[in-house]
Amino acid sequence: MTAHDDGAALGSAPARADERREAASGAPFVPPSFDEVYEAHVDYLWRAARGMGVSPAAVDDVLQDLFLVVHRRLPDFEGRASLRTWLTRILVRV
Repeated sequence: MTAHDDGAALGSAPARADERREAASGAPFVPPSFDEVYEAHVDYLWRAARGMGVSPAAVDDVLQDLFLVVHRRLPDFEGRASLRTWLTRILVRV
């Protein structure tokens, strides 16, 4: 089993493919709901925060701050970058 065989990685791949299809189709971009974003990306963001050196004790606080920003700013997300890229940039700034 490789690092890419875990369920979390598999669950998020279709979301990114869907985002690319929507952007390529020329249809107006409609951001996903907050719940969809949370469910699809929380595991990735947890691992990314740990990879950036956030201590295990502080990861939950960092993710709470991150998702507060996401909740406020999701309606402004234009889809010019992938959602994962946007979330990662927020994580870096939090």
